[in-house]
Amino acid sequence: MNAVAVRERDPLSVTGRRLRGRGSELSQVLGALRNAEDRVGSAIHVVGQAGAGKTRFLQECMEMAAGLGCEVNGAALYTAPSGGTCARARAHAGPTLLVVDDIDRLSGLELNNLSMVRGRTWGPGYVWLMSRRTGPEARRLEARLSLPQEKLVRIPLGGLGATEAAQLAVDIVEAPLSPPLADLVDRTGGHPGLVVELVTGLLEEGMVRICDTGAVPVGRELPERLHSWMDSVLAECTSECRQFVRVLATCGGDGVPVERAGALLGAERPAALLPLVDEARANGILTRGPEPAFQSAITRRLIAESVPLGFRRALREEADAAPAADRSSAGHRGRRLTDKEREIVGLIAEGLTSRQVARRMLISPNTVDYHVKKLFRAYRVSCRAELVHAVLGRGGAEEPGREGRRHADP
Repeated sequence: MNAVAVRERDPLSVTGRRLRGRGSELSQVLGALRNAEDRVGSAIHVVGQAGAGKTRFLQECMEMAAGLGCEVNGAALYTAPSGGTCARARAHAGPTLLVVDDIDRLSGLELNNLSMVRGRTWGPGYVWLMSRRTGPEARRLEARLSLPQEKLVRIPLGGLGATEAAQLAVDIVEAPLSPPLADLVDRTGGHPGLVVELVTGLLEEGMVRICDTGAVPVGRELPERLHSWMDSVLAECTSECRQFVRVLATCGGDGVPVERAGALLGAERPAALLPLVDEARANGILTRGPEPAFQSAITRRLIAESVPLGFRRALREEADAAPAADRSSAGHRGRRLTDKEREIVGLIAEGLTSRQVARRMLISPNTVDYHVKKLFRAYRVSCRAELVHAVLGRGGAEEPGREGRRHADP
């Protein structure tokens, strides 16, 4: 086979079935195979959270490459390849695809072995396809396995769109989705692992029936298979991270009350929670938005239900009592305003907007808003008038006040 033959095939027609929502990602792998003979070698890193479908994607790539006539190292899908498997001289006329799944799960010995094999199997015609989870540790692992001579391609696997997630569910249930089931699938947030485990569990446990309107869920409970899957995800986390996300899921609202969770966990500073947030994100539990939130409504429900009912009630009672305790002790743990904060509050009291305050102080409006938000949280207020009253309305007292709401916007 030659490189021209590779260019004649369609990446979505080789296997006879479509991998939902991954057409553009498959095309990137196809492009690397098409150009393999013309380059010094390529290394493709498929990156995604737990349940993003990395193994499924690699399997599809292997089937696609084999259908195109490429040589495929299938033995490397779950373990690092041995030196004898991949280090031989290339006798194949076309591209060679070498695949290693979950490089972040390999032992130190397997990583050393993989590094040696990588050093001997690069160059024109070779394409390495490796998968890993997100996170700083996995990123350092990627750098360790990189070769300066190769072209590095990183393919992130995110969530599916609403349409693709519904199509995936239809593929599994083999029937149209009724509105209640479509709504349930939509509450997965497009997470491939959740969609698969949810719909498969409903079928296996007799919790869905097929009628004229399509597949209809029976009852309001989630399948035990889905709970077991979430238990396996939590088992991959450290005990500290499991405790953290369980408190968030049990006591949180639509957003994640990090300050409240920190108080319940005994964390003195929010910075102590950052490693736990990073770990929860790497495991697909929390999102990467400006404010950490659960990946989906179902994710939060599953984690909350993993906490025994008695503990859930006790945690919620403690969380409800926390604001009152915070208010009673606020005056004792307050801090004095900085000169800049005092000047900002004084100008706000004169009726100036953020932009006007910024011009007066020769700083940016974003800096003004940052300080105002910080003061809102410190004084437990929700608007600028309350902030002025809290700071200046008590004869100049500067300890954070006792009233107001958390996380308000200026």
